[in-house]
Parts: sequence; structure tokens; C-alpha cells
Amino acid sequence: MSPIARELLELLAKRATVTTDGKPAGSVFGMSARAITLSFVRIKKRAGTDFRFHDLRQEAILRFFEMEMSSIEVASISGHRTLKQLMRYSHADTDWLAAKMRESLS
Repeated sequence: MSPIARELLELLAKRATVTTDGKPAGSVFGMSARAITLSFVRIKKRAGTDFRFHDLRQEAILRFFEMEMSSIEVASISGHRTLKQLMRYSHADTDWLAAKMRESLS
């Protein structure tokens, strides 16, 4: 998680209501996991797509590789323990790979 994301979540957590024992009483985002899921399903239906929430993970991994992060760096962010696991998500864009190869040859 990026430092900015962590800082934002900590700020939101401080604003969240707490119970008498000092534990958070509700969600940092003000909605339940079920409400988020239902919103996602509703948006997918309106968009007419079969997009899955998990597809966001693959997209992020592809973007990290496009930023020329190493496999170790991407695995550290994504939480993959082995290169084999990581490579299941990293189907490289062939146009981007071809451009990178041309660039390295020139």
C-alpha cells in the first residue's frame, strides 16, 4: 500500500465512530462490504460488461510492469509469493513489448 493510501485510511479510521471499548463501530468508508458488492454489480449491469472486481488486480499488475518495475517489486506490492503466481496475472501487452524491444535495440 502506498504511503498516501495508508495515511488516508488512518485519517478516515480516526474519524470513524468508536464503541465504548474504543474499537471502530463501523466501516471506514461508511458502507458495508455487501453494499459495495451490490453497487459494483449494479454498475456492471448498467455498463453491460462481465468485468470482475478481481480484474482490477490484473490491471494494476500490468501497469506496474509498464512502469518498468521489476518482478520482485511487483510481487512485493501484489502479495504474490512466487514468480509463477505473479506471471498468471501479468499477460504483457504485445504492442508494448515490441516497442520496448525496438527501443532497446536502437
